Amino acid sequence: MTPLEKILEWFDAQDLKIKSDFVPICSHFHTNENIQLEFDREKQIEFFREYIKEENLKPIEVVRRTLFLKSLFNFTMDSRDSEEGWEEARKINKKINDELESEGKGFGTYDTFMLDYEERKSKWIDWSNKWKLLLNSNLSDKAVGDWYFLSIRK
Repeated sequence: MTPLEKILEWFDAQDLKIKSDFVPICSHFHTNENIQLEFDREKQIEFFREYIKEENLKPIEVVRRTLFLKSLFNFTMDSRDSEEGWEEARKINKKINDELESEGKGFGTYDTFMLDYEERKSKWIDWSNKWKLLLNSNLSDKAVGDWYFLSIRK
């Protein structure tokens, strides 16, 4: 199994609601701008998956994408992997919402953020922990390097 296949397996194991949060955040910094430009969430997720599952890549490209995705995912999950991080996000969202409302520009974003806050928080933390396990085992720098050197010797 290639490192990208392992990433895809981890990604596919999560429910659609969390992917619908995750992919738009990642898309801001993704090298494939088409992901960010797509407004349909299901299509956006599929474009994201296609980047991971693209077939017939040379081993060097598999490693490049793996290293890029590792950094992108770590960046995206920062502060979303703990109770403390989620509480900080809640406070920031509340502050922004209060400021917008005081300016007459309230859009109810905080209410939307809080609708399923506990469920999303729990799922994000669980998914982040699974990511950390994958990083520390199958996607460690050593594991990716070993995979690369074994694959080019074939």
